[in-house]
Amino acid sequence: MFGVNGRIKRPSVEILRNEVDGAIDSLIQNGSGMTIISLLDKISGKHFKFYPVAYALAKCARCADRQVSKQAYLLIHKVCKIPSHLFLFHYYCKHAVNLRGWPRSHRKAIAAWYTENKDYKEDMIQFARHVTKYKCRYGISQRKVIKSCHPKPPNEKFDFIFRYATKGLKKANEKYPPQSSAGNTKVMSDKCEDFLRDYETIRSGHVPLDCVIDTIKKWRLTWEHIPPRFLKKEERCEEFKERYKEEYKEIWRTLLLHTQMPMTAIVRNLVKMTRLGLLIPNSKEENMVCQKLNDPMILEQSNIHPFHVLTALAAYRTGQTKRKGEDIKWAVSEGVVKALFQSFLHTQALPPTDKRLLLAIDSAIEMNDSVGSSCLPIKEAAAALALAVHQNSTSSETVTFGNVAAKFEFQPHDQSVFDIESALERIHQRAEDIQRSNFNAPFLFARQNIETYDGIVLLTSLVDTEEAATIRRSFQEYKEQRNCNVKAVVITYCHSEHVGTEEDSAILDVEGADACAAKQIMRFISDNKEGFEEIDIDLRY
Repeated sequence: MFGVNGRIKRPSVEILRNEVDGAIDSLIQNGSGMTIISLLDKISGKHFKFYPVAYALAKCARCADRQVSKQAYLLIHKVCKIPSHLFLFHYYCKHAVNLRGWPRSHRKAIAAWYTENKDYKEDMIQFARHVTKYKCRYGISQRKVIKSCHPKPPNEKFDFIFRYATKGLKKANEKYPPQSSAGNTKVMSDKCEDFLRDYETIRSGHVPLDCVIDTIKKWRLTWEHIPPRFLKKEERCEEFKERYKEEYKEIWRTLLLHTQMPMTAIVRNLVKMTRLGLLIPNSKEENMVCQKLNDPMILEQSNIHPFHVLTALAAYRTGQTKRKGEDIKWAVSEGVVKALFQSFLHTQALPPTDKRLLLAIDSAIEMNDSVGSSCLPIKEAAAALALAVHQNSTSSETVTFGNVAAKFEFQPHDQSVFDIESALERIHQRAEDIQRSNFNAPFLFARQNIETYDGIVLLTSLVDTEEAATIRRSFQEYKEQRNCNVKAVVITYCHSEHVGTEEDSAILDVEGADACAAKQIMRFISDNKEGFEEIDIDLRY
C-alpha cells in the first residue's frame, strides 16, 4: 500500500516511521489528507495485511488537521472490524505518533466503537465472543482499553459485559445476578451470562474433555477460546503422548464439524489438521473442508484475500516445513490442494473474456524470492494469477521469458480444470541462471505471431528505470507494427519503476497482491473504466 522501496518483513514502528512518514505527512501538509481518508475507506476489507491501513489511519487521526483527524476517527467504525484491528490502531497511535494518555477525541472514538457497533447491538453474544476471544493483542488488553476509554453502556447488557471485561464475572454478577437469583430487580436474563459462565468453567482447566467438547458445540466457540492444555500436545512422558494427541484431535474435529470455523482459520490450520489425521482422503472432515473452500458464497462472506489462499496452497502442497529446527512432514491431500486452487479462482471472480491475451512470466533468478514475508515464491504467485486469467479466457497464450520467450502450456486436469500442481512444478523447471531478463523478448514473440493480441501482461519481480524504458519502447514498436489498440499491463511484486506515462494511457502498472487486481486488469484491457479514477496528489517530499 505504501509503495516502499524494499520489503518489510517485520514492520516495526521504527521501519514504518523511517519509510513512510514523509509521504503521509507530505500529503496531509499539502491538503490531501482527505484523499488518504477516501483511499482507506475504499480499500477497507480488500487489503492483504492490516498494518499499513492501521498505521495510515493512526497518522491521520493524530495529525494537526482537525477535519482529517475527525474523519479518521469516524472511519475506525468501518475499517476496524474486530477488536484486534482496534488494538493495532491504538498501538500505532501510542508508539508511532507518541500519543500520551487518552485525549478526549481518542477516548470518545474508541468508546463509540464499542457502544455504537451495529453487530454488537444486534447480537450481544457476538460481543461476548469478541471480548473473550480477543483478550490481548499487541500488548494491549481488552480490559485496559475498556477501562481507559470509559464507554457509557447503552443498556444493561452492555454494562454487564463491560463489567465482566474489566472486573470479572463475579463482580458482574454482583450487580446483575443470574435469573435464578431473587431479591434484586437488576437481573441478567439473556444468554450472555450463560455464555460467560460456561467459558469461565472450561477456562479454569479443571474440566474433562467431554465438558469442553459440549461447550464448543453449544456456543460454537473458536480455537482461541479453548484452554491451552487442550490445544497443545503434551510431551512430558511417553505414557501420556497418545492420550493428549487423541484429545487434541477430538478438539479440532469438534471445531471443524460443529462450529462455524472462519475460512481464514481453516486455511491457516490445514497442516495441523492433516498431521492429526483429520484430512484423510474421502473422510467427513476432508469433504467438509473441500466443500467450504469451493463454496463461492462462503468465500464471499468470509472476505478472505486471494493471496491468503495462494500462500496456504504454496505451503501445504510441499508436504514439509521446518519449525524451530525441527523437520515437520505431513501427507498432502490431493483433494485439499485442488480445493485450494478452486478457492483461489473463486476469490478472483474473473468474468469470461474473448480478448486475445499474451501472459508473459519472468523466469529470472529473482523470481524465486518470496513475496514479502510469506513462503510463496514470486514465480508461483505469477503463475497462479496467469492461470486464473487463462482459465477465464477463451483465447490466451502463456510464455516464460529470460533471454528469449518460450511458450508455456497449462495442462487440463479434469472437467476443464487446469492442474495447478503440474503448472507450479513446471514453472520452477523454467528457471534461467540469469539475474535480469530481456523484457523485449515477450514483445518479440508477439511480433512473430500472426495473430494480434488485445493485451500483453508481464509478470515479474521488479522493473528498474532501464527495463521500464525497454518495455515502453518495445510496446510502442508492437503497436506501430500491428496498428492496433492493444493494452499492456506490468505486474510487479516489489516496489518498481513505473512503466506507464501520462502520454501513454495504454499501459497499466500493478504492484503487489491487491484483491481486485485481476478484475481491474481485465477491465483495463476491455476498455472498461469502472473502478479507475484520477487522483491528483503530490507524493514528493
